[in-house]
Amino acid sequence: MRFVHLGKSGDTRVSGYLLTLFFIILVFAIIGQLPMTIDAILTNKEALREGASPYDLIQVFGRNKLFFYLLLPFALTFFTVLIAVRYIQKRSWRSVLTSRDRVDWKRYFFAVGLLGLILLCFFGLNLYVNPMLQWNFQPSQFFPLILLAMVLVPLQTAAEEVVIRGFLFQVIGASSKGWVAVLVTACVFGGMHAANPEVQTLGPWVLVYYVVTGLFLGVCVLMDDGLELAMGYHMMNNLFATIVVTNDWQAFRTDALFMDTSPPVFGWDSLLSLVLIQPLLLFIFSKRYKWADWRSRLFG
Repeated sequence: MRFVHLGKSGDTRVSGYLLTLFFIILVFAIIGQLPMTIDAILTNKEALREGASPYDLIQVFGRNKLFFYLLLPFALTFFTVLIAVRYIQKRSWRSVLTSRDRVDWKRYFFAVGLLGLILLCFFGLNLYVNPMLQWNFQPSQFFPLILLAMVLVPLQTAAEEVVIRGFLFQVIGASSKGWVAVLVTACVFGGMHAANPEVQTLGPWVLVYYVVTGLFLGVCVLMDDGLELAMGYHMMNNLFATIVVTNDWQAFRTDALFMDTSPPVFGWDSLLSLVLIQPLLLFIFSKRYKWADWRSRLFG
């Protein structure tokens, strides 16, 4: 059975879908936030005031601890979805990750390596032409960040993929065409990023970037019958923004190797990602994994 149709298997009662969604929200929005809330109460209640900025939270917790607290809810949510699918919807936890007999890690790491190589090439060019990129290496902060990022970023991105292009994708795909699942989940993906600091800084139109990226990832999932390529792309993209180059207005404000002090702007690198990198990756993936029957998969 195709990945998008796996929502038809197991217990397909609406109550099961709603209960799974309830646990996702409960774990992400309440349970996952408790450690940071408790820490703030014990150290500085002012951090909990309404309208506290990310800069305020950094002053309270430090960058690495705040990074941990921000990604912890995603890690907990990832395992919550797998458990809920297994015991509420009565189907294999693997079915929300892939249609294959096992998760294809070769696909995952191929996407990781390919995007990593492309990002390094573009970053090298940017480093040459952009004098606002400053060396920011702080060993005491960077090495703990590496350890945190290698564990939490894969879980954070896997959580987003498994909720949006796994669980939700299959719920929609159980009664709709493939293109509907791709379009709806792309819009949800964009909406989930509406509260990100970069959206507040650059304006709501930057949500177009997230929606188009959601379309790209949705097509990958639909055509490849699994989340492996999407998870690999998403993980490498976020990992690069965590440990290689950061700034003071994006979601992850870390002690990365480089700090971009340029004025906030939707740069040429983001535009190239949409019009060049993502189409190129779709072409490479389609050739490598021999995607066929595009029409029937999108509209069948």
